[in-house]
Amino acid sequence: MLSQEQERRILLYLVERSSCTQKELVKYTGVSASTINWHMKRLIDARLVNAKREAQFVRYELAVEKERVLKLLIIQEFGKDLQKLYPK
Repeated sequence: MLSQEQERRILLYLVERSSCTQKELVKYTGVSASTINWHMKRLIDARLVNAKREAQFVRYELAVEKERVLKLLIIQEFGKDLQKLYPK
């Protein structure tokens, strides 16, 4: 799931800020609104992010605890190295 760099960056942004809009994510990532929509749909489908409509905006927030997101990101980044350190 978290093989996409932009999705990892978006999740880190949400860990830091609790919630944000599409416009904030476009500014932060430097990618188009349609690209943000694509990534957000994937994160919502994975049940990592919730979307809430506020007037004309959609506000995104984490659907799980920050600690769980950080653990997933660490595993994605260092998983192979961790397996070497802690074999089953």
